[in-house]
Amino acid sequence: MRLKDIQYFIALTEEKSFTRAAEKYHVSQPTISYAIKHLENDLKAQLIIRDQSHKRMALTQNGKIFYKHAKSALSELGKAQEEISNINGTVIHAGIPNTIASYYTAAIIPALEKAGISGNVALTEGSSHDLLNALDNGDIELVAIFSLEPVTAPYLKSETILHIPFEITVSPQHPLADRSSVRFEELANEKFILLSPKSSHYKAFRLISRKTGTYPSILYQNKNISIVNSMVENNAEIGFLADIDPLKDKGRLHHLKLENTSVPPLLLSIVQPRQKQLSAIHTLFTDIFKEIIKGIPAGNLLNPSGRLRTA
Repeated sequence: MRLKDIQYFIALTEEKSFTRAAEKYHVSQPTISYAIKHLENDLKAQLIIRDQSHKRMALTQNGKIFYKHAKSALSELGKAQEEISNINGTVIHAGIPNTIASYYTAAIIPALEKAGISGNVALTEGSSHDLLNALDNGDIELVAIFSLEPVTAPYLKSETILHIPFEITVSPQHPLADRSSVRFEELANEKFILLSPKSSHYKAFRLISRKTGTYPSILYQNKNISIVNSMVENNAEIGFLADIDPLKDKGRLHHLKLENTSVPPLLLSIVQPRQKQLSAIHTLFTDIFKEIIKGIPAGNLLNPSGRLRTA
């Protein structure tokens, strides 16, 4: 059963004339007649009663039933075409923290290609602070951000995906490399290499310093996690990072858990405007984004209560 035949049948039914139906689609009258015969053969039922001239017609009972359902089916097909057109013309602007962008992008792009929407997404990298500002300004529609507290702005919808504890990193040659954990107070005389002041890591470092009354020196700061890890590996300084694989150093550094610290875990959340009407492609991308983030391993994920997961 061909779509064009159904369209010709509907036109004939509504125009009640072979001539006008043919004129509507700029085809000949025999083309309309052939389409009707083709449908009747497929359905094994007579759909119309023709006059001798084949210029006028009337529907049989079967024809009336078929017209009702064919009209509804064409309407749904039209909606599908419109929705697909909207998807193909939609571009979702999403933001990812630059510290983990390469890790996420490597997982996101194949998933978008598999879903057929890779051309509908524009990814932006930046600090969580800058990404949240871009979201507020309407430049981005969806962001993954790091923070120490949940995003509670009433005009934003936030879903925390991961709760990640902080840890200390040292080179394999550092005196602390033979230990598995350390108290922050023991690090008062150490020198640290940190992520930039806009980062949640830096804010957490300052918070733990205040809570413990311990203020180690900060030798260097950089927004690039690879540079931070490389400097820790090749110098006698110490790093302070969240225990999540995208921030790891592929085994080049030794990692120590922080003992008896009340510093909250690092939160990784998906944030988007609360009131915005989401398109089908936006919803699909959001679901893919969440699943990929949830699937990224973290060394010791915490429950919202702050306790280590047991499973």
